[in-house]
Amino acid sequence: MSNGTMRSRNAVRLTRDSRTPAASGQQEHTTPGQIRFFLPDRQCFMLLQLPAELLLQISALLSHDTQKNLRLVCKPLHDVTTEFVFATFRINFSNDAKMLDWNMLNELAMRSTDMWRYVKVLRLTHPSPLVFPFADHNAWRNSTKDIIRGLSKAIVSLENVTTVYWTSVKDIDNTIVEALILSISRLPSLQKFTIYMTSRMLTPVPRFQLKNLTFMDISLCRPPWDDFIRDSLPSILENSPNLSFLSLADGTNGPMGSLGSLFQNLHRPLRLESLVIHNLSVPPLSILHPHFQSLTSLVLSSTGNLPPGFWFGIQANNVHLRSLNIDDVDAALLDYLLSYTDVEAIRLKVPGDNAVYDELGIKFYSQVLPHHSATLDSLSILPTFEGTWSLQDSTMLPVLQCRRLVSLSMSVRLSDISDLTEPSIVSDLLHSIKSLHNLSSLYLAPSFSLHAPLSFPEKRWKASIMLGQVIEAVNTIPNQDPYLALEIFVQPFGGSYRAYWDTESGFSSFLCSHSCPQ
Repeated sequence: MSNGTMRSRNAVRLTRDSRTPAASGQQEHTTPGQIRFFLPDRQCFMLLQLPAELLLQISALLSHDTQKNLRLVCKPLHDVTTEFVFATFRINFSNDAKMLDWNMLNELAMRSTDMWRYVKVLRLTHPSPLVFPFADHNAWRNSTKDIIRGLSKAIVSLENVTTVYWTSVKDIDNTIVEALILSISRLPSLQKFTIYMTSRMLTPVPRFQLKNLTFMDISLCRPPWDDFIRDSLPSILENSPNLSFLSLADGTNGPMGSLGSLFQNLHRPLRLESLVIHNLSVPPLSILHPHFQSLTSLVLSSTGNLPPGFWFGIQANNVHLRSLNIDDVDAALLDYLLSYTDVEAIRLKVPGDNAVYDELGIKFYSQVLPHHSATLDSLSILPTFEGTWSLQDSTMLPVLQCRRLVSLSMSVRLSDISDLTEPSIVSDLLHSIKSLHNLSSLYLAPSFSLHAPLSFPEKRWKASIMLGQVIEAVNTIPNQDPYLALEIFVQPFGGSYRAYWDTESGFSSFLCSHSCPQ
């Protein structure tokens, strides 16, 4: 049985007991604070005999709904679970948001609740036009200042918040954006800040200050992106000496922006451990290398051609990356990977279909992969077109020698699965992964011939369905650990195909619409 299954069944049992006091022999009890509890039965009293530290650990493993139900059982469980129930607070700016959110926001703004003590994570979401909680709903258009004032007070009251996630996919009133940004900048304990703003703003992002960040993930569209790079980001980086994770993404379609001036004008080197750059041109290494001395993880996505000598320069500066996620492959990258050992995660996309890429694929599987097989726990090789990078007999053995793999993503040549009556490379793989004792996630994607007659979306969909049928044709999948379920993901165009196998439920597969991690 998987850990998720065991947790789910425990959650159902605990929820049933806490909601049906008569059936379980419980008696109702109300505290002076008007919180209604049920006196627990004998089994629950046995649970309460556990040390408080152990109860905290147990509560942390339960689902959020179960934690909320446990708060109603008795005061000791109420006290133990409260910090988990209120650890994350969401502000949903949408017409269908729960009124509880608005009531709680108003209580926070008025300081009539002490919930602020427990909130560590604040999530702001804007899925649709804003609805304002701090004014008369019949006259909200005339009370924007009151709305902004109340919203700001509510956010600022969460002085123990360490993490803020802000996601916006719709156009936002600029006054609301400014109020939110300035309120967030006043949170004294903030360490991690993430903002994904896919909508455009007519006015610049207001200048703001953040200090002592350890994690920053920014995705904006231009022109606000340019304003942020120029006006706010340099001072944030300067005032965050412990910043270890930095992700910068430009969500604008069109010519890529540059980061050269940002890194060049910093007065002191950053001590980054992880850097993500998406849809932005990478500056020359002469500008970046002062900030790479502690770097262990690098993601370069949709960055175009890298500056000349980029990988040679990293190698010369003794920067030994433990995790690489690179959109393109060249000989310099493979030479860099051969210059040291102990890489833990490799993810490569191979966009081309020519003899040069085929030669690089042969070198990767014959030299690079064996070089890091003792330490690699995550491997993702996803070429678009058929070739030496795809899964085949010659590449399977080097993959299976990576005995520590937990996650594996590979592409399968469409020509290898076109005949469902014959044994396929997929069947060989599924029957061979018994040697990968730690593997829990397998992602498979089809790769195509450059000259296939169908359009790419149609090819991808049909190939993924064929791949799913190949998986279903495999009757058994060996698994060494009865408590470890192997998840197999196949993502067609517009949906995902998932297959599960464990020793208790056997093998099953189905189509669903959720996206799968790659």
